[in-house]
Amino acid sequence: MEQYQRGDITEVTDSQGVPTGVCIVRSQLFAHSAVSHSPAVSSQNVVLRPLYNKDQQPIMNVDSATFRYVGDRFFVDASSIYIEPDKNARWVIYPHQSGSIRYLNRWYAFDEQYLYCRLRGTRRAIDGALVALSDKNNAEYAFDDQHVYFFGKRIKGADKASFAKVANAKEQFFRDKSYVYFYGKRIDGADPETFVEVNSFFADAIDKHRAYCGPNEVTALSVLQDRFADFIAAQTDSAQQASPYHWLKTLLHAERCNEEVQAPSHDDLNTAEPDDSTTMLNLGDGFGECNGDIYFADSKLLGYRKEDFSYLGAGFFIHQGAVYWQETEIYLASFSPVKLAKADAREFRHSGGRYFVDGKGVYCAGKLLRKADLASFQVWSDRLATDNQHVFYDGRCLTKVSVDGFAYLHGEYFAVNAQLHYRDKLCKRLTKQVFVQGQTREISAECIANAEGKVAYYGVPLNNKVDGHSLEFFEHSRFAKDNKQVYVVNYFANSLIPLPQADVTKFHLTGKKTGSDGVQQFDADDYLPTY
Repeated sequence: MEQYQRGDITEVTDSQGVPTGVCIVRSQLFAHSAVSHSPAVSSQNVVLRPLYNKDQQPIMNVDSATFRYVGDRFFVDASSIYIEPDKNARWVIYPHQSGSIRYLNRWYAFDEQYLYCRLRGTRRAIDGALVALSDKNNAEYAFDDQHVYFFGKRIKGADKASFAKVANAKEQFFRDKSYVYFYGKRIDGADPETFVEVNSFFADAIDKHRAYCGPNEVTALSVLQDRFADFIAAQTDSAQQASPYHWLKTLLHAERCNEEVQAPSHDDLNTAEPDDSTTMLNLGDGFGECNGDIYFADSKLLGYRKEDFSYLGAGFFIHQGAVYWQETEIYLASFSPVKLAKADAREFRHSGGRYFVDGKGVYCAGKLLRKADLASFQVWSDRLATDNQHVFYDGRCLTKVSVDGFAYLHGEYFAVNAQLHYRDKLCKRLTKQVFVQGQTREISAECIANAEGKVAYYGVPLNNKVDGHSLEFFEHSRFAKDNKQVYVVNYFANSLIPLPQADVTKFHLTGKKTGSDGVQQFDADDYLPTY
């Protein structure tokens, strides 16, 4: 940041004369820094911060004579519109020659040809003038003469004339004459005539076909019983016509009756031998099968039977000939699987770790990896993989990591040109150390040493006094040792605490957190800091 004379600065204000935080100095665009209005700053000098465009270049050649504030973070001069995106610190600039720029709301501005959206600084051609919903709480929606937009993106197939919020909905449910939408995306199969929101906290909804949590179908009976029962109890059937939600009332009633019939007595629970026919078969990652029904997190899934279900691993499964992915790593995750419409279920198979392929592409964590080259794709660990151009971690392409010079080492460790990386990051505190494939020692899943004995533990260097050539961790305990001394493992700080008073030659475990050298007893908790 530089200091400028106040006389050189053209400050940009709104229509009420209130400063916008943007100013111009000799045709360059700046923002006031936090200290600009501090009493400590001289009345003659002001500290400014240059503003940059999406190419990371300073914004120059601004016409200070015509530059003005349009609204929120939209600005304009005689030839361009300037947008400060909500999702990026780099400003986006577009030329405009089609009349005046008009401000719509906090997300949109427009002219005769284009809408401009502030979320990411996007521009899109429009048909006619842009208008917004009357509900200011949903300013992210806009309309032209033919189309509906959500944060600047056209909602394909949406009917402008009938597009409206689902009646009484507090969440992001909208509908038109043909479809229901959630956050601008169509909910496949939802019925717009009978779709209602049940619980805005969970974004629960129901129609005449099924129940929903957001855009996903709810099939877990425990969720249907816990979160939809009150709504169903309030529904009444007329003599002439059943409620459109009668299907769920019938289902919940049948389930209650089934539980009452099958509920064992207290004596049965204490004396009956386990019946193999009712034993839950663990399919992995929270999925199970019992009596032909499929369960997730101990809740039976509506419409899921073993004859048309196959669990593949890492959250992927095939149901009725289609591939799905369910989050399994978040504790108590609700069952809301993502359908992978483009995946070929007949060819879908495990490639290694959390990665799957189908003969056309690579998938991880429920997403198609669009940058991945299938022919050269190689999995190195549970989450680490490469192709001939990219390095991937947990399905994310590491754009700042070059595959040139890549060498897999151990666990989640790899090197690029002998520079150590752990998981998805460069080990910045170890950049002066060399880690070469074939010249490293694997100490534990999260610990590695180079040829000089320098140790990395969870990607962080350990004390130089730790000997990487002899370091070992006692299995399932809080202790480690090298050829010089014993250590307490501090899992909270990923470090080792020396125990110089312990005889390393005689030290042995007496428990998971206790050990002895024959003379003294050591409890790991006594040496850990209090957090």
